[in-house]
Formats: sequence, structure tokens, C-alpha cells
Amino acid sequence: MNILFDPHVHYYKSYSTEKFFSSAYRNFERHNSISTGFALCLTEKNDCDFFIELRSKSKILDFQIVKNPSSLLLKSQGKLPLYIIPGRQVNSSEGIEVLALFRSDKIEEKMPLIELVSEILNSGGIPVINWAPGKWLGKRGIIIDNFIQNHNGHLALGYTSLLPKNFPLPKIILKHKENLPIFWGSDPLPFKNQESLIAQCGLEIDVSIDPNDKNELDISQFKTSLLKSNFSYFGHGSNILDVSRRLISNEIVRRF
Repeated sequence: MNILFDPHVHYYKSYSTEKFFSSAYRNFERHNSISTGFALCLTEKNDCDFFIELRSKSKILDFQIVKNPSSLLLKSQGKLPLYIIPGRQVNSSEGIEVLALFRSDKIEEKMPLIELVSEILNSGGIPVINWAPGKWLGKRGIIIDNFIQNHNGHLALGYTSLLPKNFPLPKIILKHKENLPIFWGSDPLPFKNQESLIAQCGLEIDVSIDPNDKNELDISQFKTSLLKSNFSYFGHGSNILDVSRRLISNEIVRRF
């Protein structure tokens, strides 16, 4: 099946659950032409457990929750299926943001980058070194570039809707995009109404249904397609004024 996938999603306590899901569907449907399903990866920080909360329920809003070994399937009358994929977001000891797609267990913060990536790979996840404004400048940019050149295992790079519309991709992504998969996700920030950005951008990808379970995606094939860059992009970034407002609001929330 062809799905639209946002690989960088958060759910924070300030969010409205109803708005979270209605925004995801509205944004997915705005960009949909041939897809028969949608998917979100909850790349949660260690103080967030929305995936675990959903797994503990049989229903939320008008959705029936089907619990699969590696994902959740949300089903509702008249809506395309929505798959929820577990994930985590942590910072390395070098201050580099790393996502772990397809992993629900928490990960120790402040591990060296090489150990953090190995930990994610050993657990069956996909490590994604994620760009955010200012985070790849100076020493951290050099560390990331050197790490990519010396790393032999699976790895992806990511950027988000915080890259303003019509801006060029970060230099490190441009340098390595022929050899590494590049993921694009919404990355909503931790304050009210950011949930409206979920599924603003992401990946369009073909994923098979698990032959042994009609409610589960073929997770192995899903990972392989992502790592082989067998996807296209959908959506758009935000304009520079919206990005600036988001970053200022995020700094206020962080400080106070």
C-alpha cells in the first residue's frame, strides 16, 4: 500500500488530542492523491510516553486502537487507516539531536554519538541525525560530518518544517544526500497549537501489509525502503516569519 508518513512527530501535554488527530488527517488528506493509509512516528523524549498511553487503550476519540507487535493501527469509520510507529529523541554527549525510529524503549541521554547510534541499531531502530536551526554549526557540524564519513552501518539524516520554505538544504545534507537517506518531518514544538503542523510534510512510500497479520505493516520492508531512499517527499516548510515566531515561542517556553 502507498502511505504518507511523517517520521518526526511529538505529542506534548499542552496539545489537544482531538486537534492532534484532526490536524494529522487534514494535512495528510491535503497532500493525498493515491495513498491508502497514513503513518506517524512518535519520536518522543524520555519524559513523553504517548505511544505507551495509546497502547494501553482500546479506543481514543472515534478511533479503535489495534495493538500490533511493532505499531498501533487506528481505525475509524470513513477514514483511511492511521499507523502509529514508536520512536525516541535524545541528545548525544556532543549535543547532537538523534532520533530513533521504530524504538519504544527509552534511551539514556548524553551517550557519545558513536555509542548512541550503535544502541539504536542494536535495538532494531533507525538512527537519524536530525538538523535544527543552529544545531549543526561550528564544532558539532564537524563532528557530524566526520562521523558520517567514518560510519559503516545504517544511518539517516533528517530535517524538519523549521527549515524555511525556499531555503537551501543544510550543507551537510547536500554533501551526503547521494549516500544517505534524507528524512523530512514536521517536528511540532512543545507549546499550544503546534499540533496543527503534524503531517505538514513527510515521505510518500510503498509499504506492504504483513502477510501474517492484515492489521500490521511489514515493518522489515518498511525499514528497508526507508534506508534505501525508496520514497518521495510531500508537503512544504513554513515561511520565514512563521519559523521565527515558532523559535521565539519555543525559547520562551524553554526558559520559563
